[in-house]
Amino acid sequence: PKLRLWHKMDRYWRVPKAFVKVYLLSPTVYQSPRSMTLNRIFQRVLKDDLNSFVYDASLAGCSYKVSCHPTGYRISVRGYSEKLPFLLDTLTTRMLSLIAEMKAGDPALQAKFDKAKESLLRETKNYRLDSPHDVANYNSRLLMEDAVWYLHNYIDVMEGPSAQAHPLTMEDCARSAEESLTGRIRGEALCMGNINEAETHKVK
Repeated sequence: PKLRLWHKMDRYWRVPKAFVKVYLLSPTVYQSPRSMTLNRIFQRVLKDDLNSFVYDASLAGCSYKVSCHPTGYRISVRGYSEKLPFLLDTLTTRMLSLIAEMKAGDPALQAKFDKAKESLLRETKNYRLDSPHDVANYNSRLLMEDAVWYLHNYIDVMEGPSAQAHPLTMEDCARSAEESLTGRIRGEALCMGNINEAETHKVK
C-alpha cells in the first residue's frame, strides 16, 4: 500500500541491461535544517563507505547512485539486468547496517563522518561563489517555495551558535537517516529495460 511500482520492458532493442529507480518520499528529511544536514552527511558517508564496492560493481558493468533531496531519498541502479536485483539488495542492506554501525559509534565511521561534515560545510559556504546563473536559479527557487531553509541555516547548524549548543554527532546522523528511510515513507519505483514482470516484483 505504500509503494507504487512502474514497469516498462524493452521489447525493441533487446539489450541485456536494465534500470531501476526507487524514490523514497519522507516528510522528515526537510523537517529542519538540522535533519536535512544530517541526511546529507549520511549520504556522503555511505558513498565513502561503498567506494571499493562500487569499483567492483563497475567492473561487472553496473553502477548505482544514492542522493538525498528535500522530499526524500533517490536510489538508482543500472547495468546488466542479471545482477541488478543483487546490486539493489546489497545497497539497501548496507544502508541499514551502516546506520546500526554509526549508532554503535564505530571509530572508522567516525572519521568518515567528520570528513563528510567538513566537506559539506565547505561546499555550502562556497555555493555563493558559483556562477551567477546557478545562484540566480537558487534564489528564484527560494522565492517560489513556501517553507524553505537558507544557506545560512545550514551553516549555523554545522558551525554557528546552533552547532555550539547542539553539536552534530554521528549517532544523531544515524538516527535521522533511520527515521527518514524507515519511518513514515512511501515509495515510487520504476523498472525499465531487460526486466520482466516477475523480476520487477523482486524490487519490492
